[in-house]
Amino acid sequence: MNKYIWKGIIVIMILSLFGCSSKLTCESAPLDGVSVNTNVTTEKNKAGNTVYSVVSDILNSSDREIMYVKFCIHFLDKEGNELFTFTPAWEGEDVSLKKGEKATYEVSFQHEEKASKIEVDVLELKDVTDIPTVHVPQKGEYLYEALNSEHMNMIKDEKPVNIYIHIDHMGAAETADVTDEETINELVEAFTKVKVGDETDVFVTDNYNGVRFTFADGTEYYVSFNLTTLELNINGNSHLYELEDFGPFWKLCNELAAYEEEQQD
Repeated sequence: MNKYIWKGIIVIMILSLFGCSSKLTCESAPLDGVSVNTNVTTEKNKAGNTVYSVVSDILNSSDREIMYVKFCIHFLDKEGNELFTFTPAWEGEDVSLKKGEKATYEVSFQHEEKASKIEVDVLELKDVTDIPTVHVPQKGEYLYEALNSEHMNMIKDEKPVNIYIHIDHMGAAETADVTDEETINELVEAFTKVKVGDETDVFVTDNYNGVRFTFADGTEYYVSFNLTTLELNINGNSHLYELEDFGPFWKLCNELAAYEEEQQD
């Protein structure tokens, strides 16, 4: 065979080996009736690291309504020696994991070590008595009604006594500490017209804004905005929501807020 043809075949073989993927799988022993079946796809990237795509199916065979499952994935070499571990946790939100039901946890990351095997252990469980289900905002809801706070849900009838505004400008902040009743009423009226929009994954750095509402009994509730997007942490899970009719409320916040130097003047 022509030597150039042989060279071409060798090059094709090398290219097919570089970047090829493999799959690792393991099912854990159950802990109190809950088990985790993990499938990991691995692939080398251009930097020479291994990209791990992890899909774990969590199966509840117990009579408990599960809200939290912490498990550990052990990444091993061919001889079974541990290279590194990864310890994720699945957390329920508005729905618990009932008997016979399955939930899926997915994540991707890269590591310099290339594993040949995996083992999985279930470490910790929590049910609805430990972590109650909470409401997850739905598109079209009024924001004040969608939040997991009785005070915020009732803000039209029981207004706060203080509203603190923080507007981040790349690390420099404009603030306002509002206590007068008339201005609080204006802010509340505008806030209660804001609606939840689509969930999004667009995140902006250095624009960490927020408004803290303080009520007569001392209860505080802080609403976080990534620029003008609602940022919520629900049972350990991060969510970002676009907001509708947010402009008038945010315009009023910007008019009230000022840099500290300006406030001193």
